[in-house]
Amino acid sequence: MRKDDIIFALKAFALLVVVFIMATISAFVHCSGLQNILLKKIQAEQSVVQESVSEMPELPESGAYEDVETKYVLVEPVQESSEECVKATDAAEPTTLPAPEPVNAVPAQVLEEPEKVQFPESAMAKLEMYDAALRSVETPEEQRYREMSERLAAGEIVETLGRDDANHLTAYYTDRYAIANLNDITFRQFCGNGYTYGISVDNPDSQSKRAACVEQILKTFPDYSGLEGDALLKAVCTDVHNYFRFDRGCICLDTVDALQAKKGVCVHYSACVSVLATMYGTPCRTVGGKRRPGIKSFHSWNMTYYSGGKYWDALMVSNGNLGANEYIEDKVFDPF
Repeated sequence: MRKDDIIFALKAFALLVVVFIMATISAFVHCSGLQNILLKKIQAEQSVVQESVSEMPELPESGAYEDVETKYVLVEPVQESSEECVKATDAAEPTTLPAPEPVNAVPAQVLEEPEKVQFPESAMAKLEMYDAALRSVETPEEQRYREMSERLAAGEIVETLGRDDANHLTAYYTDRYAIANLNDITFRQFCGNGYTYGISVDNPDSQSKRAACVEQILKTFPDYSGLEGDALLKAVCTDVHNYFRFDRGCICLDTVDALQAKKGVCVHYSACVSVLATMYGTPCRTVGGKRRPGIKSFHSWNMTYYSGGKYWDALMVSNGNLGANEYIEDKVFDPF
């Protein structure tokens, strides 16, 4: 490197050092000036506050004073001795608080158990209760067929007023009276003189069989005391439907055997519904008919009697497969 270049570099470095020193001195001087300005401002504000405080009037310990706007009065507190306080307390009349008024406590509401329906002890008395409930809502013509059915069940040959009368008696016995043997029934008709016919039945639904049937149904299903109307019918139909398993192979079983097997067909369902609803206060009968539109298969379901409207109303299809409106009452077999 040449000598001239070295000399030039040294001069440039020296110049930079001088510039740096001057910039540092200038910054220091500037900061000191700001500090002095702030200090003077703070001192001025403090002096103003002190002057304001010194100008405020002092409040006297007691007495009164007034200024240009408001008059202030200071009152010395009155101090009583402890003895005087005790005397004043003793002299004061005792304060009697009024006795609290008695509050009538409201007892918690207790749900009363419904009164249970009382059934007679003997099975035959239960059957009489069932028959009496249905008889009370039947027409005179239906009551006549009930009396004839009782004679058929006793093994008698009953005289009818003709073929139609014999068919109506057969329908009443099958759909209204028989609750035990049900499908295992055979009728025998004997021709008369054109007006009078004779009819008998094989394997009759005797009173003892019907009584055993009513008692077994009441033992199998729960107590429905306290239920009435639609609530009763819904509970009965639901329990009967859930109890049985529909099995066509049980078509010839009597009701007691079907209850023990827990299997049955429509006639077993409808017999149970009729007995339960009737015994707990809502007369209910079985009814026979066929499915629309004219299928010949016979079916049994229930109709219940509403005392308010005095009419029989279709209740259910016992096997639960179809609604009652899917079936029509066969007037040939059940004219009522």
